[in-house]
Amino acid sequence: MESSLLRQTIQVSTKRRRDDKYVPDKYVPMKKRDAQKAQKMFLFYLHHYWVLCSFCVRKPYNAGRFEIDLETVTAKKFISVFPCCRIMSFFRSEPMSLCQILLHSESAFNCLVELGYLGVVQFRNIYDETAVPNNLYNVEIQRCHDLQRIIAHLQDEIEDFKINVMFYPDVDEDEVPKAIDLRDMETQLLEVYDELTDVERNCESLRRTRNHLYEHMKVIIKADEFLTGERNTEPVMAWTSSIIMDLVHDEMKSKAQPQDKFQLSFFTGTIPPLRFTAFETMVWRITRGNYFIKHEEITFPQEAGRKSSQLVRKYVFMLYFLGSSIREKLTKVCQGFGIKLFECPEGTADRRLALQNIDQDIKYLDRILEQTENHRFRILLIAGVDVYIWKIKLKKMLMVYYVLNRMKRVRHLQKSKYLQAECWIPTAEVGKVRRALMRGAQQSAKDSQDNMFPPMVTEMRKKYLRDEDKPTHFRLNRFTRGFQNLIDAYGIAAYRELNPAPYTIITFPFLFAVMFGDVGHGVIMASFGFWMVIKEKRLIEQNRRDPNPSEIWTIMFAGRYIIALMGLDPARPDNYLGDPYYFGMDPVWDISGEHAITTFNSLKMKLAIILGVTQMMFGLILSAWDNYGGHIAAPYNSACAPSILITFINMLLLKSNEVPPECNDWMFSGQDVVQIVLLVFALTSIPILLAGRPLYVIMQKKRIIRAKSAALRRSRTRSTLTTARRTLVYNVELSQSRLSMGGKKEKEDPTEDITELWIHSGIHCIESVLGSVSHTASYLRLWALSLAHDQLSSVLWNMVLKIGLAGGRGYLDSVIIYGLFAFWAILTLAILVIMEGLSAFLHTLRLHWVEFQSKFYAGSGEAFMPFKFPPSTMSVDTFRDRLEHPTLDFLLSTRTG
Repeated sequence: MESSLLRQTIQVSTKRRRDDKYVPDKYVPMKKRDAQKAQKMFLFYLHHYWVLCSFCVRKPYNAGRFEIDLETVTAKKFISVFPCCRIMSFFRSEPMSLCQILLHSESAFNCLVELGYLGVVQFRNIYDETAVPNNLYNVEIQRCHDLQRIIAHLQDEIEDFKINVMFYPDVDEDEVPKAIDLRDMETQLLEVYDELTDVERNCESLRRTRNHLYEHMKVIIKADEFLTGERNTEPVMAWTSSIIMDLVHDEMKSKAQPQDKFQLSFFTGTIPPLRFTAFETMVWRITRGNYFIKHEEITFPQEAGRKSSQLVRKYVFMLYFLGSSIREKLTKVCQGFGIKLFECPEGTADRRLALQNIDQDIKYLDRILEQTENHRFRILLIAGVDVYIWKIKLKKMLMVYYVLNRMKRVRHLQKSKYLQAECWIPTAEVGKVRRALMRGAQQSAKDSQDNMFPPMVTEMRKKYLRDEDKPTHFRLNRFTRGFQNLIDAYGIAAYRELNPAPYTIITFPFLFAVMFGDVGHGVIMASFGFWMVIKEKRLIEQNRRDPNPSEIWTIMFAGRYIIALMGLDPARPDNYLGDPYYFGMDPVWDISGEHAITTFNSLKMKLAIILGVTQMMFGLILSAWDNYGGHIAAPYNSACAPSILITFINMLLLKSNEVPPECNDWMFSGQDVVQIVLLVFALTSIPILLAGRPLYVIMQKKRIIRAKSAALRRSRTRSTLTTARRTLVYNVELSQSRLSMGGKKEKEDPTEDITELWIHSGIHCIESVLGSVSHTASYLRLWALSLAHDQLSSVLWNMVLKIGLAGGRGYLDSVIIYGLFAFWAILTLAILVIMEGLSAFLHTLRLHWVEFQSKFYAGSGEAFMPFKFPPSTMSVDTFRDRLEHPTLDFLLSTRTG
């Protein structure tokens, strides 16, 4: 029995003509001999091309024997099984199908969860502001938002206690959300939240009581100082109650007033300093000046939280007054000014006893508060085990409920229990979507023990569906994603537009190496890039676990393959002297003085123009595709090298080159003829660019009008009514369908008006002519940056490291070299590798965006943004409801219901 890795079916689609009609998708059996031939061709293709394809799609390969039944394998299934056939989807975007999904409301949640994990479905008109919600899931969405606020509060408390949240790397696979999880999660979270809230209220009440006791203790201490005069450095009379009363009695005797009507009273309390003046004025008016007050400023800490305290500045005062009736008035005044009044015993022994009691109460409260905080810590420690799982599951559930709330209800069908939505699906993934929806429906049937309506996915054939409405999706992996990000930063490719990313993989590192131009610095950069590639899995896991990932490091790690290739691209072998020198330039030029600069300038300038013209010509070839050995003899000397700019100017002016007598007039024989031919070709291209497209559109319109007139003439020449009707139906419908297709194309064409089309062609012609000159000159940046990097390297060598090597001071030079090498290495890494590398990267990016991609790439498409659950991480954004999925930014800012 032969082992087989694949047993699928191939559907051979043919079209047989029956009665002047096409019958598509008929199944035609194949002979066994033809099947064997096809099997051998398939094995030959697989063995010879899998290495290249597997590098782009990262799929394992088993070179065993295959057994294929060619009568039943479909082409779509063949593409889905063998990813090497999908490699062309990187050159052009994936074919998209507009589908309609029909779900039962009881199984819709689990079905969308499966689609979220699959990540190949983009819902249409779901996230628009004009979308009308069905309001079936408003309660669930509100419950999710409430639970999110609870989790955010728990997260803040956990961070306050410095508790490490438990991270589960397999949470996406192990904790798949279900519809019943919201109820269970709500029960658990509310239980934890209520218990934690009660503990927090108790802690806050205990802190307020402790602050009040501490302030009371400060007041008694100050009052004791007022009455005993302990803080006075000079002998003074202590203002005790008896002394003050005797003074009042003496005053009353002098005024001949009855002493029985007067009773001495006092208040002690604290007041903010800014209110003391106004308070004293009010007391003076109420008592008519019959009062005595003494105050002093104090500063004491007050606890505002578990680890936070603030210094409070207040006045402690002691107020004496006469009369019990005035006491009530002064009490109301104290309440109005926000004054805290405290009891203060009159006797010294009583005050000492009160201080001891207050101190014991404070220590008792501290013990209770510590126990309460420990209980609070235990609650948060238990919650920290599951808070990460709750957060991730709740985020996914909120995504699902939001989409469900925006799907349309199917009226008059079992009380509107069915939901439908239009979506974009890659054509090759429609089968996977159907299987994912069936898994979700089966899971719902297991949970409810009822028979569920199977979900339906129907491909829609809309008559006026334009390619501009379809999203763009490329199949990417870790290697190609970085280069695709460079292209997407310029603009998203239109649907089925040619993708510049495959060509950028080759040209970007090469042009960077031309401008960077140093093997040693390239080795440093390549080593860093390959280190990130080799440690890729470990670094990805570290990034997932890092709560505060560095943005710069994230960007660099995303472009690790680009950095590796930029440093790996080899130096250019130059054969300028006639004999090959396979590693860089001949060192003799470095000691030739000023002739080295002249030679390097001439060589690099010419090579920059050659590379620029080559890349731009390749771009023009792609634009056309998208729309429809030996050594030369050595020159006499470096002065004979022609100037590229002077040569082009003379070419346009039809002048001959002025060269020294000992040099050749032309670089090669027949150069003058080639220049004239190229100039004539360039001049004749201008009218083609200007009038080519308008004339073509005019001819097409005339052909459509002639076809329409011919169809109408044939319909009028029928003899009988029956024949006329039959022929009219066939011919007119056919002509109208063709005309409608032509009219549709004209409707889609933004340049339907001939005048507007001429204007667009004129602008495009002027832009192409001027761009051919400016873009060619722009490639001189290859020469400029290469020369600058070379000169900076020479300056660091001659002005820093060479000082120690050519010092001639014996053993002292070893010490000098040690210090100079460190300084030289720092400058090399900081300036030549990092700064020059960044400069060369930006210039290379500009050459690809402006000079290369402008020839064939519009970048006016819409990105394919599927409904997908992002990988879970420990970053702060995950815990702050800043979700990674781009469609959820609108979700978080919109509250339905």
